[in-house]
Amino acid sequence: MTEERKKIRVLVFLFIMSLIVIYMMTTESSFRKELREHPGKTICKYVTRDHYAKTSVAIVKYYVGDKLYINRASANRDDSKGTIDNFYELTYSTINPNNILVDFSKEINDTVLTNELERKLQFKYWFYHQK
Repeated sequence: MTEERKKIRVLVFLFIMSLIVIYMMTTESSFRKELREHPGKTICKYVTRDHYAKTSVAIVKYYVGDKLYINRASANRDDSKGTIDNFYELTYSTINPNNILVDFSKEINDTVLTNELERKLQFKYWFYHQK
């Protein structure tokens, strides 16, 4: 009876793991599809990096319209190529601006754009920290 129970447990475990993998694959593909079908472009400032065991996640700030967003950019190893406090090209979904993809290979050096974003970020910081 114990051998049979072990087999059942292994089968249940494999079934649950396969469901999790399928869910993750469909979520990722719907995320990419939404970015392809409803793209928006802006610039973002690479603010900091959260470190985890085997990866790091870039934290970026950007504006869509007049709203400030602070999001995790990616869990790729490519974010190590980015430099903190620099500006990069960001693609976001016009349906949900929290769905983003940052291209760390495309650094923005246009001072007009970067100064405008920097002023907005400083104003928000000042505005929220007044007593």
